[in-house]
Amino acid sequence: MADESDSGANQTGFMLALDFSLLPDVSRLHPELAHPGELEHAAHMLARERAIHAVFGETFPADQVLSPDDPRLAVNWPGGCLLRFAPLKSRTGWHYVSHGLCQPEERGAAERFELNPDAHSGFGVEFIISVPADATWAPRALLQIVKYVLFQDGAGVAAEWGRLAIGQPIGGVGRLDHLLVVRSPDYETDLILPGGHCRLLHLVGTTALEMEWARKEPSGLGSQVLAEILRQVGIGCLTIVERACITSRLDFVSEWERARRTVMVRQNAGL
Repeated sequence: MADESDSGANQTGFMLALDFSLLPDVSRLHPELAHPGELEHAAHMLARERAIHAVFGETFPADQVLSPDDPRLAVNWPGGCLLRFAPLKSRTGWHYVSHGLCQPEERGAAERFELNPDAHSGFGVEFIISVPADATWAPRALLQIVKYVLFQDGAGVAAEWGRLAIGQPIGGVGRLDHLLVVRSPDYETDLILPGGHCRLLHLVGTTALEMEWARKEPSGLGSQVLAEILRQVGIGCLTIVERACITSRLDFVSEWERARRTVMVRQNAGL
């Protein structure tokens, strides 16, 4: 998997739309946990769970998580899992959300409740992938990104407008073999947690040819134009593995130019 950053990407600050910075008391929920570090770990998990539920609603099925069947993840991603959310009237597609990448490392009591405005909680992100219909490949694809972040030396964390080359078709079928990293307009994407900030980043499947068009643009523009044209043709943030490459559309060049103008107008307006 190759990580291609769009170096001119928008690096705006956090909006702090949802504030879950208070560390909840979990002593009654987890009487079996006696060590302060264990209680703090559980409290951070609960605060993040509440924040994610505030964004996406109840999991499907209710109160259930998708636990990875991987010994390495069990050791290196303690408590980590995926959450599955069904479509809503205001949200298209099934959403799979990582839960645990922004778990902070254990800290001393003196700094436990100090919140640096520039600090991230853990990796500072949780990733989302959405599909039109519930699919078993979707959580597997999301776990591959989690493993990439956790285990790939020098991988870093994909930022907004980043581009990831998967090296094989997403879901094992079709032509989508890249991921575009965006912030979805369908839900709040910035959280403030007890350990710092967390940004919810959406992964959108694209083709190599679509990404090639994004690379042709000046740094910082191509990924945004690609995201805009996906929105304009009705794909939005969905990963539709069976879809055709949009570069095959007869009017693709004019659509790309229209999307480019839209993005530049938005940039000039400071949006």
